[in-house]
Amino acid sequence: MDEADFSQEIVAESTAAAIRRVVRAANSGQASRQDCLDCGQPIPAKRQDAVPGVQLCINCQSRMEARS
Repeated sequence: MDEADFSQEIVAESTAAAIRRVVRAANSGQASRQDCLDCGQPIPAKRQDAVPGVQLCINCQSRMEARS
């Protein structure tokens, strides 16, 4: 992988993270999802209760925040 490919990968990841943030903000008034928007895994009921309008499981949320 050369520098151009590496740069494109970083830009693509940053763009995807930004899109997810916008979607999450737009959906903040909605009920919590039962399944993660990114990976489709179930979101535990305790997380749904603790984070109103939650859209991502803890793993996907952590990955998204680490990229930001």
